[in-house]
Amino acid sequence: MRAILLLTCLALPAWAQSVNPQTIIRLEREANGRCRGGSGDQQPTWQACGEREAYANILEMLNWCYGRNGEAGYQMNWHACGPGSLHRQIPRQKG
Repeated sequence: MRAILLLTCLALPAWAQSVNPQTIIRLEREANGRCRGGSGDQQPTWQACGEREAYANILEMLNWCYGRNGEAGYQMNWHACGPGSLHRQIPRQKG
């Protein structure tokens, strides 16, 4: 639910400029823990996974990336995008 609110806020340029990436990273990590730690057949798990994706998309829109070319999964972290950064593909809404 917080992710939907944040996505709505990001549609406004003034809000987008005031978003703190570190706060979004914290929320993404919390959602990731609930997503990965939950049972795959439980609604709260699916909700957490959706939140995680929404937060990751927000970070990408803020020009933050997860990982760099040549890094193994355990080495990857969120950082301001730069040369060699891995960019997410944000799904576009149909219709």
